[in-house]
Amino acid sequence: MRPDRTRQRGLTLIELMIAGTLGLVLLLALVQLFVDNNRHRRQNQQLAGLQDQGRYALASLTRDLQMAGYWGGMFQAQTVDVRASALAGLSTTADCGPDDAEAGWAFDAEARVAFFDDAAGSPVAGRFRCLTDVRPDTDAVMIRRVSGQASVTPDTCTELTLMPQDYLLKTNGVVGSLLRVPATGEVDACTEGEPISAPMQMYRYLPRLYYIRSWAVTAGDGIPTLCRKTLRRGAPPGWEDECIAEGVEDLQIVWGIDDDGDFLNTPNRYTSQPSDADLLRAVTAQVSLRVRASTPDRSYSDTKTYTYPGREGERAWTPRQADDEANGVPPRQYYRKRFATTVQLKNPLP
Repeated sequence: MRPDRTRQRGLTLIELMIAGTLGLVLLLALVQLFVDNNRHRRQNQQLAGLQDQGRYALASLTRDLQMAGYWGGMFQAQTVDVRASALAGLSTTADCGPDDAEAGWAFDAEARVAFFDDAAGSPVAGRFRCLTDVRPDTDAVMIRRVSGQASVTPDTCTELTLMPQDYLLKTNGVVGSLLRVPATGEVDACTEGEPISAPMQMYRYLPRLYYIRSWAVTAGDGIPTLCRKTLRRGAPPGWEDECIAEGVEDLQIVWGIDDDGDFLNTPNRYTSQPSDADLLRAVTAQVSLRVRASTPDRSYSDTKTYTYPGREGERAWTPRQADDEANGVPPRQYYRKRFATTVQLKNPLP
């Protein structure tokens, strides 16, 4: 019987090269899929964070603008009496008003809002002396109001224990008194400030100055941030910063002015450069914010143009490769979105 000379042979070199090439192509496809998924995940996280920051910033501004000029149900803001306790310790500089303002500017109940337009042609410190680091080409707005709900509602003349050195409006709905709680926190409901008979309500006074500065946590970190200054509860009297949302690059406001006084509260014209007299007749505010992501994406290039409805001259902004470069990152490498809303001012002056 002849022996079987058939032998099992291995793969040829060509077959090995083809198999290796197919495996390499499959591996590259898997790597590319992983990279794409990772990039999309980072992009979605940045867009979600951008959306949250923009919505929160716009909601904060909207809520305060809607409440501008609210004085606890009082119809005539002219009947608010500012007591010496509120003015104590607030020099004209610490009061944050314009250069020619007298002490007590922060408590001007007859002016619901004060505004600085980025196109005013003068430094913002001339309008708000407490602002020293404002991002160029952005607006700033001061809103005066009290809390939406009374802190206490004493029905009788009694001793109250309140937050020491807090600013309060005491009112019976007809007249009111702006005062500062003594350091002891003890006040007599009827005799503290302007004498007002019970029943009455006491509201926290909440003036807020919104602006955008060029840094978030550390000066020079290059993260634009929407902040607001509020009156300090405690000593010494003055203003303190409360930052709302990081990544807010621009704030622009267009005011709707009711010129004919027909009590319909409908604007007859719009302006981004209102006078103080215009602000007394303002019935709407078109608020626009431009918000960027917290971190750059070096694979992305933002070439969109961002417009602001209602602005004179059709204001628009397009990021350029060399503009506002911070920490070596060109501005085009950030995701951005413009947020806008129209706010109805609910407390027009009579």
